[in-house]
Amino acid sequence: MDPARISTTGTGFEERAYENGVLDPIASYVPGDASTHDRDVQHHRRTSTQPSEDAYQRFCNRIARSKTEADASALLDKHMMKDYDLPYDSIRNATITNTPNQDSRDFNYGLSDPRPNFLQGISVQDLPSHLQHHSLHREEPGLAFSHLAVEFKKRDGNLYQATYQAAYDGAVLVHARERALAEARARTPDGTAAAAALDRAAAETAVLTCVTDGQVADVYRHHHRDGQYHQTLVGRESLIFRPRRGRSLIRNAQDWAWRKAYQLARLMGANLGDVEEEEE
Repeated sequence: MDPARISTTGTGFEERAYENGVLDPIASYVPGDASTHDRDVQHHRRTSTQPSEDAYQRFCNRIARSKTEADASALLDKHMMKDYDLPYDSIRNATITNTPNQDSRDFNYGLSDPRPNFLQGISVQDLPSHLQHHSLHREEPGLAFSHLAVEFKKRDGNLYQATYQAAYDGAVLVHARERALAEARARTPDGTAAAAALDRAAAETAVLTCVTDGQVADVYRHHHRDGQYHQTLVGRESLIFRPRRGRSLIRNAQDWAWRKAYQLARLMGANLGDVEEEEE
């Protein structure tokens, strides 16, 4: 008999996730490409207009007075995070429903489907019909090829809980990426340039999550190894004492995920046109 499914905020979630191979940062192994990956994520800088010191001070003052998770997420969305042109889109507080069947006894066995506070990816309605089954959501609107999820907590909230929620989010996104790459590789002849590109992508650490309470921001990388899903720290910044660096860390993670989403979509055969990264 299958166990009752535990929600990400329920008692026993961390233990059940660990039993399923979803590891927290302490138990996780750093991937072999970590140094290259972290350099690419953290050192990606664009010439862009930074908010004024007054704007940063207003953010700090308001985050200090925020009382709820919704307050903190609204402030972070306005002051720290970046929006993108379609077909790259965002969804907030939507349950990821396209997950492995419980009969598979995979990483989500006995767990409710994850519900990230914030998710970015390519809008499914802009993908060709033969790729729309890669949607993370079985209902509209849906996103596919997502490489970044964010978990918000209110000021002085439970960041440990958010970190384990992000570990679960990351496992879902890694699983979806692996499934997409395996599907494309199965139909690609060996020895071709396309096969080599898919093999390189499969060996790469690509998925990120961010955990923040408006005071600090932690960015994690995620990868799958030996049946376990690992979560390790890329960088941490204070949004109060070093708001410029904190904003850059978050936006660099967003830009990384933006690039990886388009890269994966193109490897899958989607023609999304010539997309250039916006300066701001």
